[in-house]
Amino acid sequence: MLSDEIVSAAADLLVQQRVLVSTRRLEAALVAAFRDVLGSLPDIASAGREARYRNLPGWTRPPGGVDVFADPSDGAGRLLCELKVDKPREALWDALKLADICLANLDVRSA
Repeated sequence: MLSDEIVSAAADLLVQQRVLVSTRRLEAALVAAFRDVLGSLPDIASAGREARYRNLPGWTRPPGGVDVFADPSDGAGRLLCELKVDKPREALWDALKLADICLANLDVRSA
């Protein structure tokens, strides 16, 4: 299954489940729910949170962990996802971090 199809299938399942959370820590709830849904897909061997990639060239300090990762069962490489709730200014840094991770790590399929 292609990376876009995996993310789309997980998002569809997440919407269907209509997970209810309190108004506190919305992003943490979204990350946890998305990780759980990704992990439930038949094409995913494992899924988790906070994958760290510390040795990225050009960064003055190591970036934070990636919100969610999934390892497809076809072994073609890790899928990385960043999720945001009410923090649009952080999206640019996350996009740069994901791009650098993809360039520096051959085991990453897409982000």
